[in-house]
Amino acid sequence: MNWLTYAILSASSFGFYNLFTKISSDKFSPSVASIFIAGTSFMIAIIVTLYLNI
Repeated sequence: MNWLTYAILSASSFGFYNLFTKISSDKFSPSVASIFIAGTSFMIAIIVTLYLNI
């Protein structure tokens, strides 16, 4: 795959991530939402790092 495929996948994933965060923003307090966002980003980074190192 070339870099453009990864860029499109990354941009669309980020867009969906923001969409779902905005949908659920009225259901959680800001601190819980912040922890959720940071935790999700961390887990995705760990999974991708482990996948690329294998």
